[in-house]
Amino acid sequence: MNETVFKYIFFLILTSITISAILGLIWSIFYLLFAKNIKAGFQLFLSSFFGGFLGAMFGLIIGYLVGLFSTNFVHPDIFVIDASPFYILFFTFVFWIVGIIAGAVLGGLTFLKSRRR
Repeated sequence: MNETVFKYIFFLILTSITISAILGLIWSIFYLLFAKNIKAGFQLFLSSFFGGFLGAMFGLIIGYLVGLFSTNFVHPDIFVIDASPFYILFFTFVFWIVGIIAGAVLGGLTFLKSRRR
């Protein structure tokens, strides 16, 4: 494979980890302000972090598939250039970001729901 492909993969993984960690840190800080339980705050951070990372991976896959599906409905006479790669990149990026945010939020909510039992 090309060296630039590894750079893009490294960038996607590093960015996913960073965004998931930031969202998990925000969740755990808010939880620590109200509950004052460090162990539970750390567990909330971990569940939100791993949920965001898992959501990022699913978001990349779903976004790529939606981008491929949307290229079948693009009329080439509308654009001067071929817009198929743009659609694939756009939907991949959107679903990737949404997957990170949804995974981190749902990971935190799952932890909070299990904590109440």
